[in-house]
Amino acid sequence: MSSKKVSRKTLIAIVALLLAASAPAAWAAAQWAGFHREALRLETLRRELAAVCADTGRDNASWRKGGMSSAELLKTAAARDIRLRRIINELRIGKGWLDRKRSLLLKQALLGMNYSQSARHCARAVIFAPQGKQDSMCYPYNLSDYMREISETERKVSAQGDGRFFRELASRLSFGKAASQDKRKPNVIIIVIDALRADDAYNAAHAPFLAELARDGLRFDNATAAGSATHTSVASLLTGTPPHTHGMIGYNPWRNEFLISKIFKSSGYDTAAFSANSVVWPRMGFGEGFEFFAGRYWIPAEMLNNDIEAYLAQRRHTGRPVFMYIHYIDPHDPYFAPGADNPYQWDGEIDPNIVRALYNDRNLNARDHVDKEKRGAMRRRYLMEIEYVDARLRELFSILRTIGLLRNAVVVVTADHGEEFFEHGGVKHSRTLYREAVHVPLIVWGEVPESWRRAHDPARPVSHIEVAPTILEAAELAAPPWIGKSHLFLGKPPAWRYSVTQGMEPGGYDRSCVIHSVEDSAHKLILCPENGVMQMFRIRDDAREQTDVSARIPGKAERLSNELKTWIRETGEDTVKQKSAIDGETKRQLKSLGYIK
Repeated sequence: MSSKKVSRKTLIAIVALLLAASAPAAWAAAQWAGFHREALRLETLRRELAAVCADTGRDNASWRKGGMSSAELLKTAAARDIRLRRIINELRIGKGWLDRKRSLLLKQALLGMNYSQSARHCARAVIFAPQGKQDSMCYPYNLSDYMREISETERKVSAQGDGRFFRELASRLSFGKAASQDKRKPNVIIIVIDALRADDAYNAAHAPFLAELARDGLRFDNATAAGSATHTSVASLLTGTPPHTHGMIGYNPWRNEFLISKIFKSSGYDTAAFSANSVVWPRMGFGEGFEFFAGRYWIPAEMLNNDIEAYLAQRRHTGRPVFMYIHYIDPHDPYFAPGADNPYQWDGEIDPNIVRALYNDRNLNARDHVDKEKRGAMRRRYLMEIEYVDARLRELFSILRTIGLLRNAVVVVTADHGEEFFEHGGVKHSRTLYREAVHVPLIVWGEVPESWRRAHDPARPVSHIEVAPTILEAAELAAPPWIGKSHLFLGKPPAWRYSVTQGMEPGGYDRSCVIHSVEDSAHKLILCPENGVMQMFRIRDDAREQTDVSARIPGKAERLSNELKTWIRETGEDTVKQKSAIDGETKRQLKSLGYIK
């Protein structure tokens, strides 16, 4: 026999002949034919995808150097997107063989789509954005990051080759065993839609898919965010602790060891986060416990979905459940409604300097600066963003269902805070704690315990702080000692709810003031403890919180204020530290959950 190394093609041919001569010859021949057809199909798609990505990179480089106009780039990118969508749809179809290679190619194609759309967005910014804003409009779409990931994925595909027939065959025969592991624990997914008001989220005219989820799932009509700023409310959502415990108020350093992602990771879950809001990124302390974190600044929901699908394509056969946090930036201001002829138009309808002034100084009267027609224009742009993200949310559920993640899943859909539209003279969010700023949607959907359905009360007052213990119970995981015992479906609701933000005292502006709100079943108190300024509303009769009654019933306001101060003192960070160090058993629990070493 020759000492020369037998080529792979020759070896494959020999194996094929041996299989053909074996007892199940027909079966073996069919398996080989299927493998060969899929290898040829994927190689054809790989070459076409590589060509499209190369064209995209070349055109983008030419545009940046002035060799191509923005209009020309938009035209060529639109044509390429059609090709990319066809390739993506082809790669979504599993042929039974070479799943890992197909998944890598799908990831490359999805990243290529995001790269193309990023370039298109920058070109649109040059055409539509006000003078001097083009660079800032382009900045969020980091093209170099996408191109680097595309190249890395292409390298992995090339290094893998066509795969080996026997390895693929063994993988197929053992797949059923791996897949069955997903049934042990539910997949847990938290979806946050930035700045989504509850009244708009449950409106089928603007959010038909959210309305479907609310109808099919367990909806709460009286949910309150832990704060009117993203970092504060999300920290409470992912820790199950109030803001004065985790400390994430006003971008202060905070106790991110509380993150429940660490519990899921230490319990055998794959953990991944996808955030288009840079406030919820690892550099802000939100990366603890997440094995994979895709932070893309201000990308629209469609691109975030592409990132999610690219990640899931590679982990779909791990056999492990997944815990995911997904944060859409739409419909956060400045309301760049995708699909509009000019996504920056509202900046022309309303002077952005006026909007900024209204945001920072509530002593200004909004109606003196923005007429009813222009206020309506802002509101319409916001609703367009809601319609857009609602459609993308439907697409996300389709992706999750196709991959199989929804067969055994608990999904929580909520918002980090609401949005103001002149109800109290202001705009945007994070400066006040009025209802429009902290009333959020909250839907629990999926394979939930039957006891939850029996206990569900849509009118129950709930808060973000109760989400963490709820999903930990769904996954049958022990909650750490600092998380409260009450969750969305267990026990009596809290006697009152609490929110906090920094920067706006009731009725005025004071960045040094950390304001708090506390409400029971009848009244809501908003106060700045530093100077004693407060407002109180009789929420049973005044749901929009327009009439301050603190002076009429000072005794009630004082009682609520004292209860709030006592609760803050009893549940503050120092108290939590003392409680978590009570005995060795607590330390053992923390070690088992991955919180301490």
